Amino acid sequence: MNNRKLNLLAVIVGVCVAATICAALVHGAKTKRPQQRPQITTLPKITSCLSALPVQSAFFRRRDPNSDSMDVVLQLMNNSDASIVAVSIEWQAKKDDPKGSLVISSFGADTPKILVMPHSLYEVFIPVGNFRPNDSVQVGSAIFADGTEDGCADSLKDLHELKSEEEKKPRKDSGEPQK
Repeated sequence: MNNRKLNLLAVIVGVCVAATICAALVHGAKTKRPQQRPQITTLPKITSCLSALPVQSAFFRRRDPNSDSMDVVLQLMNNSDASIVAVSIEWQAKKDDPKGSLVISSFGADTPKILVMPHSLYEVFIPVGNFRPNDSVQVGSAIFADGTEDGCADSLKDLHELKSEEEKKPRKDSGEPQK
């Protein structure tokens, strides 16, 4: 009688373990894993709205020799006699798609930082993961140290809004608390 109880207990435990494993496998198969954004393998179409800041070249560069992380590197040539203090770069596949952007500036600083000296080359690094297949990239706008600006209207509008927001914030070095 004792053997029968042990055998029955072993069968019940075995069935429970098997049912748990089956349930876990079925649940795991039904669980949706987040889709990874497809990586681009060719450079996107790249343009510039500024005649004074054309794209000299663009290429992929490995961020770290021991890593698979890649950047798209844009080499921009400042053809003007003025230094550049802000640059906006945007990318988008279609007009209705969300737009990605990178703004490089020193807005909010007491004195603007010069990003690109006159008649010199400037490199911009953008992680490949920011791009979707079929994205187009444009150097949208720039603000020069002398206060002049150039670029596409939408990009300049976005750059002005960012500048206004940054100018409203208290200076980091003024001793006032950040909001």
